[in-house]
Amino acid sequence: MSRFKTVSRGAPVRREEQSQLTIHVVCVGEQETVAALRQADKLARGLGAHLVLVAPQVVPYGVDLDQPPVNPDFTAARMVRIAAKAGVEADVNVVLCRDRIEGLESVLETHAVVIAGEKKLARQLNKHGHQVLAADRSFGHQEREGMMLDLFYGIIAVFFFAMTWVFTKVCDRL
Repeated sequence: MSRFKTVSRGAPVRREEQSQLTIHVVCVGEQETVAALRQADKLARGLGAHLVLVAPQVVPYGVDLDQPPVNPDFTAARMVRIAAKAGVEADVNVVLCRDRIEGLESVLETHAVVIAGEKKLARQLNKHGHQVLAADRSFGHQEREGMMLDLFYGIIAVFFFAMTWVFTKVCDRL
């Protein structure tokens, strides 16, 4: 019996319609995956690449791969929701496996382009010969952080203006 089983969700892409480059995004956690999907989407748009969200679902050894504790359709639906939350379109590939790295290796092509949501996973996949980027969890939040910084600087400016005004009024009385 095989140690891996793949469940795909999304419109299958025929080989002649596939872009030349596929960017794989590995699901690790919701926030990390959303950040990784946003980064991958930015890259994919610039390169005309296709996104595939890969979700390794580890099945314990005491359980048959054909009967995992969590239905892979549930996992696939969750991945579709995460992609929607990130605002990207991606095919979803759920891999039932005993080991996360071995499961990923079973679906990644040689020297695949991968964006991982955690540095440890990125290092592991890099050792297996893949082109891996570790996603920045804050990706997509720069605008909000920029607005907060602008607000902070605005408050500081108002404070110094008020202090200058008070200082000039005090000096006028002397």
